[in-house]
Amino acid sequence: MVVSTELKITPTEYLEREKTATERTEFIDGQLFPMAGASANHNQLTSKLTGFLTVGLDDEIFDVFVSDMRVWLQETESYVYPDLVVSKCPSVFIDDSQMELTNPCFIAEVLSPSTARYDKKAKFDLYKTIPTLEEYLILPQNQQKIELYRRLQQNQWLLTEFEIDDSPIMLESLNLEISLPKLYKKVIF
Repeated sequence: MVVSTELKITPTEYLEREKTATERTEFIDGQLFPMAGASANHNQLTSKLTGFLTVGLDDEIFDVFVSDMRVWLQETESYVYPDLVVSKCPSVFIDDSQMELTNPCFIAEVLSPSTARYDKKAKFDLYKTIPTLEEYLILPQNQQKIELYRRLQQNQWLLTEFEIDDSPIMLESLNLEISLPKLYKKVIF
């Protein structure tokens, strides 16, 4: 993850910049972090998971959003772009533009070599500040160990690790099982 060398800006300044930006950036601690492009494996995993969730979830209960949905982290005054995010209806946004979601219950990140450390540590630390977040799924695109973090209490998370041939895994926050072999079917290691 590359850090911007610019001076710190405010959340309001960030949102103004995003209106005309040609590339997405995340906003953390007053700094901009450019978002990298995605590989074929990354796109396979993101699109398949989106499909499983869209088909498997009741759209009267859940909203499924892909990587262009910005999430507002109020406690840290940060904006991030998860690869996939689900909220319980009604989805709550910071304003009528519906560009910044505030109430995710489930977030998934597909790890890229350039962002793996950030997604597993610093970004997860940011996600932990979201009171509505119940589960965080980490999907590596270059190895066969999946990590699912489940919130037990406010500051307590349970990590469960899965191998790709383990199936199915239960996403309790969504009351949905997912087949890992089907999810990873076209991923090339």
